[in-house]
Amino acid sequence: MSANEVLAKPEELAKLAREILDAAKSLSTVQLDAQVELVVSPAVYGNAPPDNELHAANQAVVEAADEVLEGLVSTLEADVDNLYRIAFRYKQTDEEAAAGIKKAGTP
Repeated sequence: MSANEVLAKPEELAKLAREILDAAKSLSTVQLDAQVELVVSPAVYGNAPPDNELHAANQAVVEAADEVLEGLVSTLEADVDNLYRIAFRYKQTDEEAAAGIKKAGTP
């Protein structure tokens, strides 16, 4: 093995991809559940007008958190795609190398 060579087990990469996908799904579920909990009803602010600054600030925070979590889920999903692609390439390369060795060893 050369200093620049990287070894990876396709099965382990696929397993990691599944675990990351599960984490992304869980995060997405938590995000949806939290949206209901994080939004504060304007009635909480008593006799303040419905569009008061506290309510607007709460809305802004919820929307910002939602955007961040959506970005994180998207990033995790892209990582999953990349891991599956890399696992496939490693498996394909291993199979091609094995076929080449077998062919070279056959008289």
